[in-house]
Amino acid sequence: MPSPGRAGEAEYEALRNEIVGRNEFRHRMVELTLVSAGVILSAGLSIDDLAQVMFVYPVVVFFLAASWAHHGVGVLLAGDYLRTAFEDRSGGPGWESSWRRHRLARPFSLLAVVSSSGVFLTVQILTWGIGVTRFRYRPSDWVLAALGAAAIVATVLLMRFYAGLQVSMGERNGPAADQG
Repeated sequence: MPSPGRAGEAEYEALRNEIVGRNEFRHRMVELTLVSAGVILSAGLSIDDLAQVMFVYPVVVFFLAASWAHHGVGVLLAGDYLRTAFEDRSGGPGWESSWRRHRLARPFSLLAVVSSSGVFLTVQILTWGIGVTRFRYRPSDWVLAALGAAAIVATVLLMRFYAGLQVSMGERNGPAADQG
C-alpha cells in the first residue's frame, strides 16, 4: 500500500512518469523498425547478394517487437497498480479506471496492438520475401530462411499473447461492456 500524503503523491507521480516513459520507448521501437527497414530494404533491392541479411532481419524485428511488448506489460502493470493502490482507496474512479471503462477503450487499445504488430509483421514479411527472391540454395540460405520464418511466426504468437493480455487486463479492471 502506498503511504499517505506526499510520499504517496510522489509514488503516484513516479509511476505515471514510468508509464509515459515506457510508452515513449514503445514508440521508439516502432520508429526504429521502420527506419531500419527502409535502410535494409533499399540496400536489399540494390545489392544482388543480400538474401542472407534479408532472412536475418525478421529475427532483429522479433526482438524489437519483444521489447515493445515487454514495455507494454510494464505499462499495464503500472496502470493496474495505480488503479488498485490509489484509486480504489480514494473512493472515486481516477484516470486508470475511467479510461478502461470508457466504451472506446477496448477498440483503441486493440488498435494500438494491431497497428504496431502490423508494422513489425509487414517489415518481417517484406524483408523475408525479398530474401526468398534472392535465394541461391546454399545451406546457409536454407538455415537463415527457416530462422527468419520462425521469427515471423514467433512475432505473430507474441502479438496474439500481448493482445490477449491487454484484453484480460481490461476485463479484470472494468470492461467497456459493463458501461452500456
